This record gives sequence, C-alpha cells and structure tokens, in this order.
Amino acid sequence: MKKIRKIFIVLLFLSLFLLASSVSANSTNIEDNSDLKEDCCSQVSEEGDLSGNPASECYEKSLDDNQTVTSDKIIKEDNKSSVKSTDNDFGLNDSGKQLVKNHLADNSKKQGINLDSLNAWLQKINSTIERKIFDDIMPMSVDLDPSHDIIISVGYAEGSMVIDYPRNTMIGEDLDLRVNFYPHNNFTDGYVIFKINDVTLKDNKKFSGSSNPLKVPIVNNTAMTTIRIDNSLKNAHTLTAIYQGTSNITTKRMSIPIRIRPRSASINVTTSKKMVKQGERITLTANIHDNKSDKLLSSTDEYVFFKVNGLTLKDSHNETLKIKVINGIATTNYTIPLGLAGITDSKTFTVKNHTITACYVNKNYNMAKNNNIFQVTRSTISIDITNVTINSKCRLSLNATIRDYLGNNVLGPNKFIIKINGISIKNGSNPIYYYSENGVLNINNIQIPHLKNYSSVELVTQDRLAYFSQRNITTKININNESNNVKVIINNKTYNIQVENTPTGSEFLKLLPQTFRMKELNANEKYVYINTSLTANPLSPGKINRGDVMLYQSDCIVLFYKTFDTSYSYTPIGHIENLDNLDSSDMNITFDRY
Repeated sequence: MKKIRKIFIVLLFLSLFLLASSVSANSTNIEDNSDLKEDCCSQVSEEGDLSGNPASECYEKSLDDNQTVTSDKIIKEDNKSSVKSTDNDFGLNDSGKQLVKNHLADNSKKQGINLDSLNAWLQKINSTIERKIFDDIMPMSVDLDPSHDIIISVGYAEGSMVIDYPRNTMIGEDLDLRVNFYPHNNFTDGYVIFKINDVTLKDNKKFSGSSNPLKVPIVNNTAMTTIRIDNSLKNAHTLTAIYQGTSNITTKRMSIPIRIRPRSASINVTTSKKMVKQGERITLTANIHDNKSDKLLSSTDEYVFFKVNGLTLKDSHNETLKIKVINGIATTNYTIPLGLAGITDSKTFTVKNHTITACYVNKNYNMAKNNNIFQVTRSTISIDITNVTINSKCRLSLNATIRDYLGNNVLGPNKFIIKINGISIKNGSNPIYYYSENGVLNINNIQIPHLKNYSSVELVTQDRLAYFSQRNITTKININNESNNVKVIINNKTYNIQVENTPTGSEFLKLLPQTFRMKELNANEKYVYINTSLTANPLSPGKINRGDVMLYQSDCIVLFYKTFDTSYSYTPIGHIENLDNLDSSDMNITFDRY
C-alpha cells in the first residue's frame, strides 16, 4: 500500500511539474472545443482612461462553457458563496480562495487529480451561476492532506478588480454599484467611475443633467455608490466600472451585463352588479397594488383601460378610453348594450358569462391585467299587430312591431310562424317561417287557406339569445272582398296590374279611376306627385323589375319600365304584367278598375 501511495505521489508531482513547465514557458493557452477564433481580450470592450488614452492590456477575460483550462490560469468566482459539490467534483471554499476536491473515501485506489472532472465542473459553474466568471493569472499550490482531500489553494492576481453584481435591479429601487479590489493592500488611492450603456454616471447621481462624472472613492478596498433606478434605465444592458489608476497601478476597466426589471403590479376588476339588464348602467372599478410596495410608483401617463368580451371601450372620438388612476383606483360607467345575449344557446339555456378585462398601463411596470364576469338577463318582448287585411283571393297582409322591455325595437332577426284561426300556415306538413328585421315584420299578400270565416291571426316567435319567446293574437281583421284587378292604359294599350293587398294598395284603389300625366326620369321610369299622402312602409328591394308600380315617400307614384338594381326605398303598390318598353317621354297613363 505504501508503495502504491509513493507511485501516486510521484505521478501527481510529475503532473504538477509539467504544469509548471507550461508556466515557465509563459504559455497560457485556452483550448476551444468549438473552434473559437477570438481570444478572451477580443470578447471584452476596451476603453482608455478618462483622458482618452487607450488601455495597454486586457484586464478581464471570460471563460466560455466550451473552453478548458490547460495552463497556470485557474478560474475564480467573485464574491459568491460556496457552491455545493458532489463526490468527484471540485467545489468552492473560503469565498473563492480555494478549490476543494471532496474526500476520496478511504482512497484505497490512491486516485489522483482528475483534470477532466475539474474542467467539467468549471463548465457547469459557468452555465448555472448568476455572475460572470473571470479568470486571472494566479499563484496556486496543490496539497494532499492526511484525510486524502486534495486542496488547490488559489490566490488573486496582482491588481484584481471585480464588480459586485447588483442584487436589486428593479425600477424605483436603490441600485448599489460596488467594486471590490484584491489584494487589499494595493488599492488605497484613485477612484472609480461607473457607466451604464457607455453613458457616465454624473455627480448628481443621474446619467444626465450634469457634465461632471461622479468619482467614487475607494474605502476599505471597496468603491461603492447608490443610485435610484428610474425608467430611463429600462434598456440598460452593460454596467462598466473604470478605475482611474495611480502611479503604481494602471487604469483598469471591467464590464458585466445588467438587466433592469420593471416593477410588478396586481390589478383587480369588479362590477357594481353581476346580473344586469340590457340598457342598464353599471360601474367598472379597477384596484391596482404594487406587488412589492404599499404605494404605486406613479407616472404622468399611467391609466387603466377596459375591455368587454375582448373589445376595448372607446371614447367619443373612437379612441381607447383611458381612465385616470387616483390613489390606485380607476372607475368608469358602462351601459349594457341592447340585444346583448343572456344565454349561450336556445337548447340548454346556459347563462352566458360576459368577460370584463382591466389593463393597467404604467411605464414603470409590466402591464397588469385581470378579468371578471357579468351576466345579462334576457329581455321580455311585446308584439304589436296592425293593418291585418285578407282579400277576396285569400291573401293576407299585415304589419307587426316587436319591442323589448324598454320599448325599443329588438335588434336582429326574429323567426315567426303565423296562425290563422289557430292553425299554422304550412307548406304541406312543414310550417312556413317568416322573419322580422330589427323589430319590423311586414307581410304582403301571402296565400292563406280558404276559410268560411277568419276569426283570428296569431304571430308566434321563438326564444333568442337576448330575448324571451312571445306570441300575440288579434281579431281585428279587415276582410276586403273587392277585386284588386286594375287595368292600365298606356299609348292606347291595356295592361293588367295586380294591386297589393296592403293599406297602401287599398288607398291607391280609392283614387281610381285616374289618369296621370307622368314625367320621364332616368330613361327607366315615369313618375307623378299626387295631392294626397298614402300609407308608406318603405323598404329597399335591391332590384327593380319592369312593370313595378311603387310609392316613393308618401305622395309620389312611380312606374318602372326597365329592370335594374337600386339602393332606394319604396312602398309597393302593384305590378303591371308584360309591360312593353316605353319611350323616354312624358305621357298620360290611366289606372282604372275592371
């Protein structure tokens, strides 16, 4: 066993001898397993002193994850507490002054230093610690103590300067800028200047507003100053410390990455009522709290904006409605839109949740948002039926208005069935559906069953997402047994016109017989203004057909002799069958009953 130990010690010192030879040859190499083409100096931005003189050498170097130490350089970690190590790994001891190999059990195998394990552990450190790792030329010694621990003692290089990585980098907090110097007895004079993103910290402890740099003295081997972080530093990425040297120690410069974090806030949105009605006004309230402090760090442009179901609330100029924050609270009034759904579907009748979102905007904070819900009660509706007419040919016409609980016309389409004497109008065995639009239903001259007596007309509409179902019945029926067949005489030729079974058509029939002097317009129509007003229920047909006779406004009768698209609205009077094309001149046109 003693013989084996001697062999082991010989091999150990042989390895150290080879390492020392490398030192004496002044060979300091870094092997790059990924074909690194730049040396460590090229990876560091160098500047001269404040007078503009360039730095004469590189004072810091970074050890990348894929580099291996092979010379008299050894890694150190600046001011970081010991990192726990596992068996066969190297760990830190005494605040970065020693690298210690764990106890080798009973060391029965007389193991030596495994440099591969050392390199792997250094790589692991470099990929997991928060701070930058720097390497300097340092003296070191290797000892094998009686417990078989292998201890590598590491000293600091002459004139080392290390930036203490800032612990608190949040907007609105104090930022300690600190530089430590090693060995301690060398740094008694000079001062340090700090820069962020190459902008010098001024003597007012800001980065603007003065032309004089802040010169931080060295006290107890440390240069330190404290500044308040504001929003102007939000894009900071590099912290630089420059030691203005003395006659004994040259200027040194070191940079580390830095990231300024915005503050974090919580926001809670509430509504004055959870269950609301269409058209009702409620209050939206947002309460904002700083997650670290009991007071918000205000800014001149802070505000809260709200969304309902993902749509941002707008002001009168159709811009985002920005609510001012007062003592951490923002409130606004919101009117529930008419026709807003109360259920998700008409089968399960599941109550629909509407999402209200509040977002807090402040340049000192990450945006904070919070959601809440409200629900809407469906509106009851009423159906008002008027102008029910059935003519001699069993054709029905009527008008109906559908209103919500506030008396407003309902929005969107309603689906109806019509019952005559309690029997639904059908096509074979299937009911026929009729649709209103925005609370208006106009039925014009539809065919109904021939009955000896018409006693009632009923309208029935089904449930909608925003409205309850409803029905209404009327017994006020105008039975018109007069014929609506009218003849039209144009240029001595007679045509047939079927007049609509509507109040407008009935009023038109009462004007007959009548010969109008009708004027030409647009090479597609003839028109005449009459001395009385007829009932008008204008609709946009979208398309005019040759032979259509329409009421424009309430006192203008128009006869169209060409087919074309239109955006105008008219009330139908009737249609002339097989009308010839007319010439574009004013002419006399006669309307008369058969």
